[in-house]
Amino acid sequence: AVAAFTKSAQFPFHFWLPAAMEAPTPVSAYLHAAAMVKAGVYLVARFAPGFAEVPGWRPIVLGLGLATMLVGGYRAVRQNDLKLLLAFGTVSQLGFLVVLVGAGSREMAAAGLAMIVAHALFKSTLFLAVGVVDHATGTRDLRVLSGLGRRLPVLAVAGGLAGASMAGIPPLLGFVGKEAAFTALLDGGLPGRTVALLELTGLVLGSVITAAYTFRFLWGAFARKPGCADTEVEHPPGPLLLAAPVALALASLVLGPASPLLEPLAAGYADALPLIAPEAEKLALWHGLQPALALSAFTLLGGWVIFALRVPINRFQRRMAVGASADEGYWNVLQGLDRLSVLVTGTTQRGSLP
Repeated sequence: AVAAFTKSAQFPFHFWLPAAMEAPTPVSAYLHAAAMVKAGVYLVARFAPGFAEVPGWRPIVLGLGLATMLVGGYRAVRQNDLKLLLAFGTVSQLGFLVVLVGAGSREMAAAGLAMIVAHALFKSTLFLAVGVVDHATGTRDLRVLSGLGRRLPVLAVAGGLAGASMAGIPPLLGFVGKEAAFTALLDGGLPGRTVALLELTGLVLGSVITAAYTFRFLWGAFARKPGCADTEVEHPPGPLLLAAPVALALASLVLGPASPLLEPLAAGYADALPLIAPEAEKLALWHGLQPALALSAFTLLGGWVIFALRVPINRFQRRMAVGASADEGYWNVLQGLDRLSVLVTGTTQRGSLP
């Protein structure tokens, strides 16, 4: 569990991922949205069939995964660097994925695999979009970017589709995965009604924050802001630079209605886990007017409210800022280890060492 949590940036080991965002955005898109940080999620998914019933597994995995989703989302809504916003958003989404694949039920596992695919598509699209914005304008600061939606319409459409999937707006694949997770918990996809209700409440709150930082990203990257001159595009992107984000965004759009095609692939793994609810719904874009659909609508409405109140909320976050942080704590531990090693060496190895 510790290996998986550190690899996939789970709380309290989450601080390394935003600090690793110095790489070029194509590298971030590949490593941080899809391949590298998913290794911990993959490890949790592989161990869940055998460990889910072991005492302590679910409290640790579900508790820390949910905490990671909320902490990452809270940090994301206060970022001004578009890439750093996506980095904390990745932390939040990784927490969501750990909850889904670590729950130890078939219903949650199927939703988790759908979200893994959805996250790889929308987050890599968004990282690449930030790379294009940075290349074209020379900045990623959402406070100075303005009017790029009109100057870069193709990129704005691709980023909008990816953002819609991240926020869970139909008919994108992200909506399918999120609604499958809500449905699984509503139908009792976890042993113990109280546990399922607590996890559902946390995931809904985390999804509200996800929608809020998605709106912040799209507004910051592409919207025209009052009192801010339109940003000049010094290096217009060519077709090849736009091809990858457009292709990935279209994949998110197509796989939403085509999500039943993912069901046999997800079932190959999900069938290794017990079916806790009476019956599990298949992956699909539409299941009718159900409570999960109402929860999805609530998350979008709540996210929009948080985004609309971003000024007082940011002021509140600055006022409530905590002096200590996880990365500072890690640095202090390393500093203490250095000082201890000097003390031990000076005490035990006096004189000429040879």
